Amino acid sequence: MKQNIDDILRYIDDARDRLSKTRDKRQYSLTLIELKSWMDELEHTLTIGDLKNKKYAAAYNGIFSPKGGISEYDRICNYIDSQPYSSLYHRIF
Repeated sequence: MKQNIDDILRYIDDARDRLSKTRDKRQYSLTLIELKSWMDELEHTLTIGDLKNKKYAAAYNGIFSPKGGISEYDRICNYIDSQPYSSLYHRIF
């Protein structure tokens, strides 16, 4: 199970890295959708026991805890929802 969580965290970091290098708006949106799906996967995979691990707790809090009023996860969701055809995303996923 820990290997799976570590893999998810690696995918999240990879998506964040690609996001910072993306200049095309379409690719940016697709990468955000991918990032959101990995964040959803992390939330569903982590258990209460896993959150006792400092590394996993820090990653979880960094994604889902509000900083300045809104979490990273919520900012991503808001961006996706503001885009044209965002309703299609909700139908697909």
